[in-house]
Amino acid sequence: MFTFLWQAVQSNVENAALLADRVNAIMLVILTSLQGIGEKDVPNDLKTSVSRLTRDLRAIEIDMQRIKKRTDTSHISSIFKATLKYGDNAALITKCVGRLDWAMQLFQVEARIQDSVRLAQVATTVEEVRVGVQSVQMDARSTRIGVQQVQEGVRDISVDVKDIQALVHEITGRATRPEASLPSIIIPPKPELFYGRDNVVEDIVLKILAPFATRYGVLGPGGIGKTSVVSAVMQHPDTARHFESRRYWAPCEQASSIELLHAILAKVFQIQDGSSDRVKAILSRLESDTRQHLIVLDNFETPWDIEGHQSDVLDTLCAISAVSNLTILITMRGSLPGTTRMKWTKPELLPLAALLPDAARELFTQVSPESGDDRNLDSLLAALDYMPLAVTLMAKVGSEGETPTELLERWRSEGTDLIHEEGGDRRTSVNKSIELSLQSNLMRNNPEALVLLSILSVLPGGARPDIISGLVPSISRPSKARAVLLRASLVYTVGATHILRVLSPISSYITRRHPLPPELWRSIHDFYIKYSQEHASDSRNPSFPNDIQALALEEANLEEVLLHALQHDLSIQAVKASYYFSYYLYWTTPRSNIIMAAVTASESLESYYWLFCSLQLLGDINYKQNQYNAAEEYLNRAREVALSAGDESLAAHCFKSLGDIERSRNQYDEARKMYKERRQAYSRLGDTVGALLCVLNIAEVDAIQGQFHVARSTYQEALGQSQQLGNSYHVACCQSELAHIDCVQGYYDSARTGAGEGLQGFDRLSYVSGGARCLTYSSEIDLGQERYDDARVIAERACQEWERSGDHTSAINCSLNLVMVAMEQARYKDARTLLDEAEGVEGVDSSLCWGKLYHRLGQFADAKSAIQKAHSRFERIGCPQHIAECVRCLGDIDLMEGRLDDARGALEEAQREFKRMGMRKGIASCLMSLGEINLKEGRYGEARTNLEQARRMFAEMSAMVSLARCVSLLGDIPPSARKVAAEP
Repeated sequence: MFTFLWQAVQSNVENAALLADRVNAIMLVILTSLQGIGEKDVPNDLKTSVSRLTRDLRAIEIDMQRIKKRTDTSHISSIFKATLKYGDNAALITKCVGRLDWAMQLFQVEARIQDSVRLAQVATTVEEVRVGVQSVQMDARSTRIGVQQVQEGVRDISVDVKDIQALVHEITGRATRPEASLPSIIIPPKPELFYGRDNVVEDIVLKILAPFATRYGVLGPGGIGKTSVVSAVMQHPDTARHFESRRYWAPCEQASSIELLHAILAKVFQIQDGSSDRVKAILSRLESDTRQHLIVLDNFETPWDIEGHQSDVLDTLCAISAVSNLTILITMRGSLPGTTRMKWTKPELLPLAALLPDAARELFTQVSPESGDDRNLDSLLAALDYMPLAVTLMAKVGSEGETPTELLERWRSEGTDLIHEEGGDRRTSVNKSIELSLQSNLMRNNPEALVLLSILSVLPGGARPDIISGLVPSISRPSKARAVLLRASLVYTVGATHILRVLSPISSYITRRHPLPPELWRSIHDFYIKYSQEHASDSRNPSFPNDIQALALEEANLEEVLLHALQHDLSIQAVKASYYFSYYLYWTTPRSNIIMAAVTASESLESYYWLFCSLQLLGDINYKQNQYNAAEEYLNRAREVALSAGDESLAAHCFKSLGDIERSRNQYDEARKMYKERRQAYSRLGDTVGALLCVLNIAEVDAIQGQFHVARSTYQEALGQSQQLGNSYHVACCQSELAHIDCVQGYYDSARTGAGEGLQGFDRLSYVSGGARCLTYSSEIDLGQERYDDARVIAERACQEWERSGDHTSAINCSLNLVMVAMEQARYKDARTLLDEAEGVEGVDSSLCWGKLYHRLGQFADAKSAIQKAHSRFERIGCPQHIAECVRCLGDIDLMEGRLDDARGALEEAQREFKRMGMRKGIASCLMSLGEINLKEGRYGEARTNLEQARRMFAEMSAMVSLARCVSLLGDIPPSARKVAAEP
């Protein structure tokens, strides 16, 4: 913070010096211009003007002497005083600059003196000009012989006699500027490059065509396209038909004084310059025509920001808004003016937002057509935050031969300087547009707003209002700073929590022109390091779901700040926070950039423990990303670090992850070996919990390989150990996995009991993902027992719990149970919708479900193709239970298509596999289909045997739909055949 204060002091010194130079230059111009001119040749009104200007300059000189004393930095005590007074000095300098600008607007020194001297030579012959005579030209002709010099001077400055009249009025204090120097009041055409704003324009047009006068503000930051939108509104055919010639355009960008604002309005409404009260004349003009009128006050922030005259500007705005037949549209940066005195039409227009991606792309390719095929165009547009001015200027750079890929790389290194035109104005330079906002009186009078803006510019996720004071405690009035930035349209708010964000071009400019000093960076580091550590929790921790949500809120900022801390403010605390944040990423959107930086930092800090932890997590993240070779390399490195430090316990942790890798490679024997080695290591160390985890891993491998009897025995062993240790978490894990094995093998009643016990255990621990797993198993139990309504309710609840735990992949996998329910209930459209949502999600394979859906729809070719695809995948990963199910489904398709021999072969093969694994529902389904084949072939005895066996099994499992199907098929056996089949 002190660096910022010191920079402010230095800025005051520099600004005061510049002001002194300006005053000296003006005095020199006055002296040079009057040199050689006798006092009698200078008219009295000019003497008055010079005297007034001199008085203003003397007053400024006195204020500058005060500033000089305050900014004396020759002594420590003086530096301290200058620091304390930096705000007062800044305000005083701003006041002096405003006073000088006003004086110069009133008295255009050099040109006005020259013109006035010429006018003084004919003052006696054009006396009528000064008292309001309408034609100066007649007086000039009557004195043609003696005023040739005046005529030449008039021709030199290219004004007619009416302009001379305005000039005289200005010099004598009755006007500030000649009419010829005011901006054009012609309504600008709709821009040729205008995309993505049609809905906004149509909405505004509809609002202003109301049968009564309305007042609206088109608000937004510089470069967002406010002027373009209102010019399109003004040129809209409906606007033109409704208001006809009663549409007025008032460009307020040059209205830097109340007098200039009145002069611009007078020009807009064609009020004669001699009017003593321009506002009154404007009101009279409007009230004389009762038809509806429309005026645009473009860039109204200029007059609104006039130092010390805001109330005068508001008086003017309120006066013209009181005209009952005048509709007003203003464009400005910031918020609507005068909301306490003026009635703006409700609901107000939303601030103009950036373009949508498609509109930004269309704008860019219109300017630079050859860029459309570049793969990085969308990334470039996103980097520009789809800001119209930035997109347009970048496209112009691109049209000169650079590709979006090249421009994106340059943008990262050059920022807004890449799209800055030297000598350009706010319409052709993003830098100029941003500078206009930064140089406003509002910003200059509130230096803490710039500090906050610099902070927000390094936070890509923005900042919630409630954390700003914690981010930088040195900001004394964060609410005031926030309000100032919003009024200046340098930030915008997002969402219900009103997160403050900065558009990318603005943040790029700020980070380069106003970089944060180290002490402010350190404050931000401390805040986010603490934030990460406060929300660090293991996936089994009851607070894990809430911590996931809290970290998600600040994910973008944590990534940016922690990377910066690891590179510029190295500490163990930064490494720990990065580890905890990366653990969150492991469970949500696995990526390794933060933990890679933590590895490098741990090596620099020579911390073997955090180096091990970082390498292990890096390996686990690579495993999640299916980068098995990289994962194995990092895990082996972690193990070596632990062993070199003599920490066998840490080294043993790597065996589980290495086993997981082998399991994912379908190397189940290798995986089992890894888990057993890990179990032995933990047993040597006396770590019973670690050994128990290995038992669970081994059981999981057994289950994957369809060795359910072995897996059941292993889980039962683990359950006994967990109960002895009093480990509630592992008890619940064992109960849920035993329930799953019971479900797969068709023991649904015991499965339901086990799933319920597991769910209760996880609920007591508030372990959301464990509970979601039990609910998933429960929905599969209901599916097995063909209780489809119950299965649907529980599966929907399970999906919600998976999402709440942050595991989207498991939620989608669980939704496949809903697909099966929808098919059984003939809701095929719902089934297709769910399958479409699952398509392309990593870790989800819906091919078998698609095959079953096509089967139900009678699309046998598509069904066969999808099931064969699923079969190939399950063979590749070694999942026998799903392989058998695919073979059974293919057999059923052959049965439906009448290929009975093929069907028999497939179903008998599937039946054998189901028997090997003890999967009773699969066995019964195969028997029923085989019975149907025998029935079709007239082999009634075999058919009856198959169907009776299937019927008994379905009855034992309470699978009532399949039971009814068996009974129906048994009824299809001819009565005579039934008697034969019944004989021994």
